[in-house]
Amino acid sequence: MEVIPMKLALLFFMATTLLAKDRPVTYWDEDREETPEHWKSFLDMNSINFWKEGDYTPPLPLIWAMKDPTPQNIALYKTYLQKRAEVLETFHQAMKKDRIEHIEQIVVVFRSDCNACHRLLSELAAHGEIVEKVQLLQLDSGRFPSPWPTRHLSQAQAQSLGVQTVPMVWVKNDGENVRLLEHPGQLFEEYL
Repeated sequence: MEVIPMKLALLFFMATTLLAKDRPVTYWDEDREETPEHWKSFLDMNSINFWKEGDYTPPLPLIWAMKDPTPQNIALYKTYLQKRAEVLETFHQAMKKDRIEHIEQIVVVFRSDCNACHRLLSELAAHGEIVEKVQLLQLDSGRFPSPWPTRHLSQAQAQSLGVQTVPMVWVKNDGENVRLLEHPGQLFEEYL
């Protein structure tokens, strides 16, 4: 006889457990209608705190386009991005011009049979504003047409300069010592 009440209790427990409704976890009383004061600005799309990510706040045109993603707002945001890109490009060109004005000389050691040297020199030739500042030092006697004056280096001169690989690039800026670049691409990254 004791088995039946135990079965009933187990059946009742399982039925209430399986049919029970799961309530999501909340951090404040869900029955309260009012949002805590310190949360209001973070939940209001018209507040800047809604859009902040840490100390970063996106540009207002992006916020306006996100708040109201109409075709007009999206088009205006794209126009905004294009104008910013134009301003940034103008600034980069001015910075490049300033860096180039401070270059006194660029010295490149190369070999006529070196493909990396040819690529470097053809990229360098595209920068017409520095043509008069480039000096080439050639390690071999092969023919190499270039717009720059070329001096041939002897083995002794190459050893005194510490030339082990080609191309090697040195840059002399106004009032600074000659600087050997770690790799030739650094010339375009930092100066051009």
